[in-house]
Amino acid sequence: MSPWPPPPPPSPDEEAALAAEIAVDPLCARVLRARGIPDAAAARSFLSPSLDHLPDPQALPGLTGAVARLRRAVESGERILVYGDYDADGTAGAALLLGVLRALGAEAEARVPDRQAHGYGLNDALCAEAAARGARVVVTVDVGGGDPSAVARVAALGLDVVVTDHHECRGGPPPEAVAFVNPRGSAAEGLCGAGVALALGMALAAEAPRARRAATAPALREALELAAVATIADVAPLRGPNRALVALGLRLLERPENPGLAALRGTARLPEGAPDAGTVAFRLVPRVNAAGRVDDPALALALLTTRDRSEAAALARRCETANRRRQAIERRVEAEARREAGRAPDAPAWVLAGDGWHPGVVGIVAGRLCAEGARPTAVIALEGDLGRGSARSVPGIPLGPALAALSDLLVAFGGHARAAGFTIRRSNVGPFRERFCSGVRSSGPGAPAGPHPDAAAEPGELTPAAAADLRRLAPFGEGNPPPILALSRVTRAGEVLARGGRRGAEISRVHLRSDGRVFAAEAGPGALAVLAAGTGPLDCLVRPRPRGSPEWEVLAAVPAPADARAS
Repeated sequence: MSPWPPPPPPSPDEEAALAAEIAVDPLCARVLRARGIPDAAAARSFLSPSLDHLPDPQALPGLTGAVARLRRAVESGERILVYGDYDADGTAGAALLLGVLRALGAEAEARVPDRQAHGYGLNDALCAEAAARGARVVVTVDVGGGDPSAVARVAALGLDVVVTDHHECRGGPPPEAVAFVNPRGSAAEGLCGAGVALALGMALAAEAPRARRAATAPALREALELAAVATIADVAPLRGPNRALVALGLRLLERPENPGLAALRGTARLPEGAPDAGTVAFRLVPRVNAAGRVDDPALALALLTTRDRSEAAALARRCETANRRRQAIERRVEAEARREAGRAPDAPAWVLAGDGWHPGVVGIVAGRLCAEGARPTAVIALEGDLGRGSARSVPGIPLGPALAALSDLLVAFGGHARAAGFTIRRSNVGPFRERFCSGVRSSGPGAPAGPHPDAAAEPGELTPAAAADLRRLAPFGEGNPPPILALSRVTRAGEVLARGGRRGAEISRVHLRSDGRVFAAEAGPGALAVLAAGTGPLDCLVRPRPRGSPEWEVLAAVPAPADARAS
């Protein structure tokens, strides 16, 4: 039996009807149906995202109250503080909402906390400083929903607090908030913090007087650029409104209007053209996050809010320097964390802690080890009596319930199913490790690791037209990975031609044959050894390459099962 059984295919008639109705290759129609696209109308929306598919502000609970309070502040000239998180999501969200508010004529400023000095969340000292400068309203982005005590402290300063967040909020809305906007449980669920801020900005612009509405158009364009970067940074699912948001935002990022993003394109040396989601994730996002991780997060906020392109260029260079420093720190912490993990190779989960580890990089290290080890991983930076940790998990083992069950050991915690942060006392790290691993063990295995095919295919179906149509499923990311196809009983046709890759990795050109049909593909290191040695039938996973020739890439290959070879 193949290690990658594809899901049951749609009926040939259904597949052919969908392909004819939306004018795509039948292989593309097969994948669309496998991904739950029910009909031609949904398929057209999926393949051609438009402004009509952006988040619907009316779908967001609590938005009416937030719009009403902020409109009153704009009209009466009350000063507004936009308060965001220090990561790329919160910083970009704060920048985009500040831009929209200022375009509407508001007197507004934005702040993000310093990871080291202020910690995570809504900081009342920063809000008190804003109040001393005349602020009367605080609107949060990506924070505040899970910390009613912080909201109460800020409200006690005489500030009206509008909370916009997308995290799970235990215990319901903060009672002291004058408005609470969170997409969980609504048709807009899945939006990141900046996505919620974008919906709020769109609603404010829609209700503005006509003259002001026209003035907000450039700010909303920049808001879409920033929200696309944030959605990718936060690994939000690229389905529904998020898909449209990112697809449209990536087009704008070919020539960003936002001076900071334009400067980042230069320092990150992005190639000409619109970037794909992977390029944003690995080239732009780390440079935005680096300031909050190892420098001053106000640097990234200044970069994304400045209107001066010369200043933006200088700030982008500082972010580049911070990113290089982050990489060096990360390499050291990762090496030490790997040694810790090596002492528990059979543990159901890893809880790794060390003195001198920088809290700004533990999330990156946890994510990398989690992916490689296929198990939940928590990495904790210890300093004095406290540790600041970051956890990452695998599909099927959500972190929210896991950490909630350990709340008696934690000073604070919050996050998503797959990513969370927490603060813990040093003395509790051992008990936390024991109970966390026990909980993971009792919950059973998560979803199987490794690639999963969308559909089975025949080599004759792997045409340039099919590859081009399948690429239309982009942008790819969480919830919408590149399409993968399963091929059965193919054989190698000729020798494998190997060469060095752009970064030294070995890649190869291979020709595969089935039923007299031959197609060319490239194979990376994961498939190369089997392809080079294989002389009998092989089962393979392939996907379309982003661009260039050949059109296809072999992700994995195994010898076909004995019963298949004998049949």
